[in-house]
Amino acid sequence: KFSQRHKNPQPRPQRTDYKKQEHKITTELNKLTLDNFMNIIDSLTIREENFLDINYLKTLATCLVRQASLQPLFSSLYSLSATSISSVLDNTEYAASRQAFCQTLIAESKKEVEGSINSTSKFASDSAVGSASFFGFLANREFVSIDECFNLVKKSLENVTASNIEICRQLLIPAGEKIENKYPEEFKKIVQTLEVATKDKNIPGVVRY
Repeated sequence: KFSQRHKNPQPRPQRTDYKKQEHKITTELNKLTLDNFMNIIDSLTIREENFLDINYLKTLATCLVRQASLQPLFSSLYSLSATSISSVLDNTEYAASRQAFCQTLIAESKKEVEGSINSTSKFASDSAVGSASFFGFLANREFVSIDECFNLVKKSLENVTASNIEICRQLLIPAGEKIENKYPEEFKKIVQTLEVATKDKNIPGVVRY
């Protein structure tokens, strides 16, 4: 016999408007490739009826940061998405909307990297790699300042662990050249710190080499 619960199944909880919006954005971002890039960006911007709504743009920024941390291999593409969305909003009439999107994305992406730096994990997780790489590419594309990226690099090396070395590396791969150009002497010190780490046998070989 079926239980009473099966006789009278409870309806599935309905998604809130926020959850529907979040789900829609995430679905679109998951489809993102270089081939369909502009089509997806248009779908998230000019073809989206809520595009200029500040809450929508904050959700879009948060989703973009989350996807970048979940999919490290696509961090460059997600950073390009951020700059493209910002460009669509580059109009004095949309100043408040653009500010909401950019400030949310910068704050959330920075928070992700700082959280990874403060983690006690022995090795950098995929999300730590993704968030650091994403922030580095944002700096490379001048969406965030080189200063902010360099501050995270220095912060990652305040405690030289296997995880933080990898986070530092992911920040430097896209942004290292620009950091070196702006802060050549300080950049040398960063390189020296990393060179010392390669000789530290307490750091796992997979990271040192």
